Amino acid sequence: MNSPLFSSSDSTSLVPRLLSSRRLIWFILLIATVVRAGFAVRQPSMEWDAESYRNVARHLATEQGYTSDGLHPETYWAPLTPFLIAGVYKLGGGDLVVREVWALCGTCLVLALYAIGRVRHGLVVANLAALVATFYPYNIVVGSSTSTEIPSVALILLTIFSLGSWLVAVSSSTLFLQASPWAWRF
Repeated sequence: MNSPLFSSSDSTSLVPRLLSSRRLIWFILLIATVVRAGFAVRQPSMEWDAESYRNVARHLATEQGYTSDGLHPETYWAPLTPFLIAGVYKLGGGDLVVREVWALCGTCLVLALYAIGRVRHGLVVANLAALVATFYPYNIVVGSSTSTEIPSVALILLTIFSLGSWLVAVSSSTLFLQASPWAWRF
């Protein structure tokens, strides 16, 4: 083969060249999506608190209010997840569709980790972070369950990425932040 990834002159550098490939992230995201979507289909018995969140969401979608039993107001469960799930229910989705949407959100977390790693540490670190996040068992289980962790982690990563982008914008106009180790380098 006459490919830059598969050069016969130096077979020991295959892994570093593969990890430094920009196309690798698309393959990693495809694998992450397939693994999470498959696990979401096979997972209904591992739902922990997710069933309670879906009950509140069902009542929200049918305009019975924020309640888990349909009778009494409920303030025990965090509001973000039931409102997001209720949106999927309002669009006509069921429990499986909700788990599949959460699986896609779990894949987006892999992409967010890749983006943060790429901006801060380069392509090899970004690909390694995405690869580890793809196969990390907790990410697979929680990424396919309708629990609160996925939207919470997504918001945290969005905040980190937004803060880093804001620091870049501010550092271009402020001498203090240009020398800061927290300023993101592009």
